Amino acid sequence: RVFHKKNGGAASARNIGLDNAMGKYVCFVDSDDVVSPMYISELVKRLEKTTADLAVCSYYKLFKTKKEKAKCYKTNQVIFQKEYLLQFLDDWTCGLIWNKIFVRKNIGMIRFPEGHKIDDEFFTYQVVMNSDKVVLFDEPLYEYRMRISSVMGAAEQYEEKILLDKLEYLV
Repeated sequence: RVFHKKNGGAASARNIGLDNAMGKYVCFVDSDDVVSPMYISELVKRLEKTTADLAVCSYYKLFKTKKEKAKCYKTNQVIFQKEYLLQFLDDWTCGLIWNKIFVRKNIGMIRFPEGHKIDDEFFTYQVVMNSDKVVLFDEPLYEYRMRISSVMGAAEQYEEKILLDKLEYLV
């Protein structure tokens, strides 16, 4: 299904998708990134094999002239909610939404806050709070395009706004 709406940013578009999602699982892909043809099937396979609520794959950073592996996990490492939440403290990649698949029922009415520079982290954190188990695996199925113009590529420029967004999430 295709939904047409006035451009309101990534959070707004993701929320429209969540409001209309009907499947058992939900995952996100940024429009300029690349996924393996096995992206969805591998994530679902890992979820179902381990009865986890969330599957997380490794990924590549895709630069203009090269591709480099960015994240490594132990193959089929299943951890519980508390252990994964503790990783949020020193590993910013825990909050990414684009290398994960979520069991939709754990999302419930959680939505992306609109008008922020970074919205992945807060969404992911809340969904993990509704989850019991997370399966992590080392296969890089996602290629994250590194662009200078992206928020992550220009993090210094947005550093104050990102910090204020994070503080607002904590309150």
